[in-house]
Amino acid sequence: RLKKFKSEFDLLKRKHESYAAGEDLFALKKTENPALVKTHKELTLLTKLYDLYMEVVNTLESYNELTWSSVMERIENMAEQMTASDLQCKRLPKSLREWEAYNDLQLRVTNFLNILPLLQDLSKDSIQNRHWVQVMQVTGSNFVVDANELTLRTLLNADLLRVKDDIEDICDSADKQMAIDTKLSEVR
Repeated sequence: RLKKFKSEFDLLKRKHESYAAGEDLFALKKTENPALVKTHKELTLLTKLYDLYMEVVNTLESYNELTWSSVMERIENMAEQMTASDLQCKRLPKSLREWEAYNDLQLRVTNFLNILPLLQDLSKDSIQNRHWVQVMQVTGSNFVVDANELTLRTLLNADLLRVKDDIEDICDSADKQMAIDTKLSEVR
């Protein structure tokens, strides 16, 4: 719809410029059109917002298709990209912050930034199959625990943020278990 309105606006703007040129040619009083100026400002703001919105949506959609092994490799890059998107979102003009699309964009970026530390914890070497079983129990979901089959979409659909504290406890427990296993192997 934005593209449609932009093309309609461009047509109106060209007509207005043509009429203004005619007014200059015949030395007529210039016709002011404040609605056209206001619409131009709004379209400019909308373009900024929706360009960033579509960039974030496309980026998140591409992340959703990644397998867990790819997520583990790219997790820091993902964090950098989403932090950059968050900064861009915060730099948008303040007048956009009242719009629903801005709030939706901010929510998407914030949620992903909040889930990244959980994904980083789950990508540690200390996380074993038994810990994934605990994650499934806590989230109330079922998924295949294979790094080449498990997708990020599956984990995001499990709503990890809802049980964030439980996931953090599982990851801390896994770290402690790995430390104990390491000490036992050193003692042997």
